[in-house]
Amino acid sequence: MRRLTGLACVLLVAGCMWPDGGELGEFTPYPPDDFQFVAETTMFFPPGSQTYAEGRRLSWLDQNVRMNGMCRYGYALLSREVIFEYQSTLIAPTDDVVYRGRCLPPPPPQVVEQTPVACTGGDPAKCIGR
Repeated sequence: MRRLTGLACVLLVAGCMWPDGGELGEFTPYPPDDFQFVAETTMFFPPGSQTYAEGRRLSWLDQNVRMNGMCRYGYALLSREVIFEYQSTLIAPTDDVVYRGRCLPPPPPQVVEQTPVACTGGDPAKCIGR
């Protein structure tokens, strides 16, 4: 029973220590519509673009865009670059993944076409926009 309790405590503490975007990422807005997000990689969050870690980084980026009140109509990523920082003591290189993006402009206003109305006598000015 003691071992089970000890294991539960270790798992509880380990769960609280999992990194999040605030610890591994830095968001910088560049007014009016550009931004940069730099995410640090680790042994558990490798720099590959087809990994679970990439999905988490993109999730952190999305949260940062929303928290900064940017990009009401969405955004586009303009570039993704992996920059080698240093070789850590655990034999896993530490890299930065740098994302650069731009907010999308609002969609163009929708044009509503009016069909012409035939007037059957009377004042033609009253027939417009019927």
